[in-house]
Order: sequence, then structure tokens, then C-alpha cells
Amino acid sequence: MGEDGAAGQKWEEISDQLISDIYATTLSPEHYDQFMESVEAYLYNLRAKNPGPGEAPVDRHFKTALTLLDVLGRKKSSGDRAFAIAESAPGPAIILDDRLAITALNNAARGATRSNAPKLSDFGLDDDALSDIQLAVHDLTKDDNLRVVPLKGSWRDQDGCLLLSKVNIDSELLESGVRYLLTFSDFSLNPEQRKVLRKAYNLSDVEIDIAFALMKGLTVQEIAGQRKKSVNTLRTQIKSIQKKTETNSIADIIRLFGALLANLTTMLQHSDLPATGKSAPNVPLRRNTLTVRDGRRLAYIEQGAVEGIPVLFAHNMMYGVEWTPSALFAAEKRNIRIIAPSRPGFGFSDPLPGQDIDAVLDSAAADYCEVMDHLNIERAIIFGHGMASIYALRFARRYPHRVQALMAASHAPIWKDKWLKELPVRQRQVYTVARYAPQLLPFITRAGAALIRSGNHDRFIDALTWNIPADIKAMKNKEAYDVMVRALHHTINQGCEAYCRECIIRSRDYVDEAQKLTMPMHILHGLGDIMVPPSRVELFCERVPESQVTWVENAGQYLLFTHWQHVLRKIEELA
Repeated sequence: MGEDGAAGQKWEEISDQLISDIYATTLSPEHYDQFMESVEAYLYNLRAKNPGPGEAPVDRHFKTALTLLDVLGRKKSSGDRAFAIAESAPGPAIILDDRLAITALNNAARGATRSNAPKLSDFGLDDDALSDIQLAVHDLTKDDNLRVVPLKGSWRDQDGCLLLSKVNIDSELLESGVRYLLTFSDFSLNPEQRKVLRKAYNLSDVEIDIAFALMKGLTVQEIAGQRKKSVNTLRTQIKSIQKKTETNSIADIIRLFGALLANLTTMLQHSDLPATGKSAPNVPLRRNTLTVRDGRRLAYIEQGAVEGIPVLFAHNMMYGVEWTPSALFAAEKRNIRIIAPSRPGFGFSDPLPGQDIDAVLDSAAADYCEVMDHLNIERAIIFGHGMASIYALRFARRYPHRVQALMAASHAPIWKDKWLKELPVRQRQVYTVARYAPQLLPFITRAGAALIRSGNHDRFIDALTWNIPADIKAMKNKEAYDVMVRALHHTINQGCEAYCRECIIRSRDYVDEAQKLTMPMHILHGLGDIMVPPSRVELFCERVPESQVTWVENAGQYLLFTHWQHVLRKIEELA
């Protein structure tokens, strides 16, 4: 066999192996590592073969497998998310459809019934209570997403109420993904929670108790009897509550305190929780949303101090919006306020319709501005984490008057294609696809997301950190690992379109834009970073002389998670 024949046979073997691995990965996410090796071999030989325009031998198989992956993955991911929402509730919680059929429940609720296929009636709720819940489901709207349902039946004597809230278990199927979270909330407020209510509305403890008695479904006469007061006295106290809370009726009091109770127990955060559940308890972290100029929902979190040095944090494509609990407690103590918006398509921020790269960067900068306006922040330290240094750079170019200082960590916005082969294995595989076969990215990223959703976080993270000592050590830190797991779910929560786009954004050079900055970029970078070697940061600083770099020993890509003290110190210096 001649050289051409041998080469042709080798090419057929590589293509056949990739096709086999495509479908194996579709059916079993654990096959992902072998699949990525086949992808890299295929692309290397495809480039050597230099096929003509439009020739893509395995594209059809990628498209077919992507369709299969969508079909196979949607039902499972919806079920996983429903259970995660229920499990993250502080008490017994049930996920219902609009016919009150139970689609998921947490372990606390499961322990209250012996049925393997429970119905609401198995929880001691009588017909009147079921009717109240059905009415509450019908009454829920987008703008009024909470209903308080008084306890009836065998639940009547318990000190609490039922709270009903609308949640979405499938961000891709907005209508069919709608479900209802029903949870039991007790009224055993701790002293700190009572203090919040007293301070917010100048309420007395007696007035707080009366409001919660009304939420429980008790009548004025029943409350008066329990408190051994006259009905007239109770009505006077209720009028005092209405005046202080600016409500007009008992129904308004019930709605207001239902919302307050939900926030005090963080129930309303469940609709914005990733599938992995909650952050550590009592961490200074607050979740919010904002409707921006074009009607999109933009999710953001505030971390650290409630008031203080404002830091607008642009998240890396895979490292999420959250900092470690230790970093946040320290930020709170140092009076540093971290505002972290999720870019379109990440977390629970609505996706952005297809746009070119510059339009995406400009739109993100405008979103950051709107968050600052919403929070009445005139100027802030703009901090880009990882590849989000590109977004921080664009914001500083478009809105320099809003920038107190410009920071970056673990990245510099510089790129040369020759560096592709120097990347760690998994990153090299993904960026090779992004650079030379972007049409394959949707399947490759969705297959990776399936591996994450299957619970194989260790396997996915191991591939990212393979042969990188500083990063391997970082992921042995439980805080850093837990934040990274939540970050992965933040990335894939709405699919992978945003991640695909950012792979392409990252593979461009932004030195020319950085040279037009009117302020220095302050970079913190780990000397153990193999993903972005220090030599590249040095080259960026040569090309953009105003830039300043602080080297951090023993740190890699996860510098923010493991060496956050350096980051907070730099923020204080720049404030």
C-alpha cells in the first residue's frame, strides 16, 4: 500500500473512531475524556488533510448526536433541578405541577409520608386546604410570585404556614418548565430575625406575633381569645400594624409578611439556586435580579459588606460569580462590597440574541453600567476574573468615568495562535475546536455539561487541572472545590451557548484596545499558572507599559479561591 493509501486508511480509522466516540458519549457522559482525545486527533489530521470548502466528514454525526443529547438530557436535568430546588428549602418542600401532582420532594417532606408515590392528601391536608392551594396556583403571576396558604387539617395546630412560589425547572422550555414550590415555614423567628422586622417597620414583638397569627389563618376573635384580649384591642393593634407597614387590609398584611418570611428564610433564593444547592450558611451573599433596557432579566449577587468599597466583579467563563466563604467574611470585615452580575446566558441571566463579538462585549459593559445605576454606585473598582479581563477592559474603554480602578486576575487580554499547542490538555482540546471547527462546539460543550450534570464533578475538574500542581492543590481545598462545583453549574445552567461564544471571545487578541486605555490595568497573577504562563502577562505589560502586575507565589488559575488575601489587599490599595 502506497503512502497515500496508508494515509487514507489512517484517516478513515480516525474518523470512524470519532464517530463511535460521539455516540458513546451521547449515551454515557463518562466517555467524555476518550471522546475529547478523538476530537483532537481528528482536528489535527483534518487540518493536515486540508479539505475543501464545505467538506466536513463527521459534521452530520455531531448534529444527530446533539439532537439525541438534547432529548436524553432534558428530562433528567429537569428532574435533577426540581429535586435540587426542593432539597435546598429549609423545611419540608414539595414541587407541584398545575394539577397539584407531586413531581419532586425533598427528604424532609419524604420523611413525613410512607407512600412511595405520595399525593398532597398524604400529608394531612384536607379538601379545603387543597382547594386553597389550587386557588393560590391560579393566582400566582410573574409580578406577584408568592402566596401564603393558611394551615388546615392535621397541620392546623402547627405554628407556621404554607408558602407557594412559582419556579422554573427547565430554562429552555419556559412554559412547560413551570412548577410550584410548596414549603412549610414555621414562625419560630430567632432574635436576629425579629430585630430585622422591628427595625424595618418599627413593630413591637406583640404586633409581629399578631401578624404571624393572621398568616396562620386565625380569625381576629381566635387571636383575641388566645391572647386574652378584647376584639376591639386586637383590631386597634391590627390598625397599628397596617399604619406602620402601609397596608390597607388583613389580606395585605398576610401577603407582606409572607414575603418577609420567605426572604428571612431565603426561600425566594430557591428559584435562583444552581442544581448543586446552597452556599455555606450565613455567608454574606445576597441574590438579586434586574430588568435591563431591552427587557432581559439580569441576575446578580452582592457579596461581602452591604455598604463599602464597591467592586464590580466580571466572572470568568467557568469560575462563576461566587467567592469562597472565607474571602467573603474577610471582605465584609474589611468593608468591601462585591457586585457580581451573571452575563447573559450564565446562571439565571436571560440569554442575549446572537450578536458579533464586539456587540456582546459592548452589551455586557452596558449591563454592568445598569447594575451600578440601579445600586446608585457612581464609580467602582472593575475587576475581571480570568478571561473576563476582556470584559473589564471593554467597560473601562466605554465608561472610563465610572472606573475607580481596573483590576484583573489570572489572565491578561493578549493572545497568539501559536500558544494554542502550549495550553493544558483539556483547554487545548476545547480551544482548538473553537479556533478551527467552531461548528462542533455545541455538541462538545453539551456533552461536557452532561458529564457535570451526571454528578461527575471530580472527573471534569480533574481534566481541567491535570498536570498543574498549583491547581490540583487548590481543588483539595474544600471551600475552593465547592465554589468551583457551583461555578460549573452557573456556566451550564441555561445550556452552553454563552460558553461557546466566550471560547471564541477568549481566542482573540485585545492588546490594541488595551493600548488605548486611559488608566493602568492592575493584574494579579500566580507564578504557578500554567493555563496563562507568567511570560504572557509579562509580554502584555511590555506591549501595554502602563499595566502593573503583582506576582503571587504558589498560585495557579484558582488564585482568587486560594490566595484571596492578595486580592482584597489590592482592592484596599486601589480604593
